[in-house]
Amino acid sequence: MQRFFWPVVLLAAGTYGLLISWGAMTLHQAAGGLPSFDIRFSAYTADQARAYIEALGETGRAFYLGPVRILDTIFPLSFTMALVLGYFRWIGRERSGIRAALVLVALVYLVCDMWENSGVAAMLLDPKAIDPAMVKQIHLVTLAKWFYALFALAAWLWLGLANWRKRG
Repeated sequence: MQRFFWPVVLLAAGTYGLLISWGAMTLHQAAGGLPSFDIRFSAYTADQARAYIEALGETGRAFYLGPVRILDTIFPLSFTMALVLGYFRWIGRERSGIRAALVLVALVYLVCDMWENSGVAAMLLDPKAIDPAMVKQIHLVTLAKWFYALFALAAWLWLGLANWRKRG
């Protein structure tokens, strides 16, 4: 299983790079500079969500639901796999409880990211159905996604660095 570690890390990094450099930049331009739902840290209203979708236009919506959605499915799956493989690589059996807890954090991140993606797709597909409760739920899931992703990544980087220093 560990032979997949570096290919999965590279897949996650490459997909994230495409999401940011191509996906996010294209959406940013299409929406007239408005931030996409995935990166909004401050709360937004149902009217603001509809305004963003309207600013995207049909081409921007198609891009969000097409290439961006594909990349935003590949990334969380590959990122989670990279996290889990790293945890198994760097945490031995004697600390399996810590490893299990970190794997759980990574899986919660994955669930949040996929949940967010489905909520964003629902808003893009039917802007008229957007209501305050839907927007609040998606926004809270976005915040949870970022919390768990950053926590899991910080642990992964710390473990990787500690392992590298131990070997050096």
